Amino acid sequence: MENKKISIKVGPPVEGDDFYGREAELQYAWKYHISKGVSLLLSAPRRVGKSSFAKKMIEIAKGYGWKTLYLDVEGISTEAEFVKLFKEGLQSVEWWTKVRKPAMELFESISVEGLELGGVKVSIGSNVWRSSTYGKITRAGY
Repeated sequence: MENKKISIKVGPPVEGDDFYGREAELQYAWKYHISKGVSLLLSAPRRVGKSSFAKKMIEIAKGYGWKTLYLDVEGISTEAEFVKLFKEGLQSVEWWTKVRKPAMELFESISVEGLELGGVKVSIGSNVWRSSTYGKITRAGY
């Protein structure tokens, strides 16, 4: 086995050659969750590699031809801030230019208050969305 010099990184997530190990976890996450369209929740204390793991999963997905988008939501505290970050993130990826026009029509209709499509406006308060989503997570045993 080749001796590899390990460099301890403090700061942003590690990528490329600085990411090592976790092959079994990556394979499991891809095979049983991501490739099947099943959500994967990474929950752990700060600084243990969640973001690095997520970025490695994005590399794997790209290898299979998936269109990906990585968003760092640390510091985002409102739905409006998230929508803004999401729109900006989409504009930064190459594949977005191919689907931009029809998708932008959809995104322009989205606001924190609700969604309007074809003249029909649907409004779901964030508290309803939160309780519904958190309830599903709780019932699933997470």
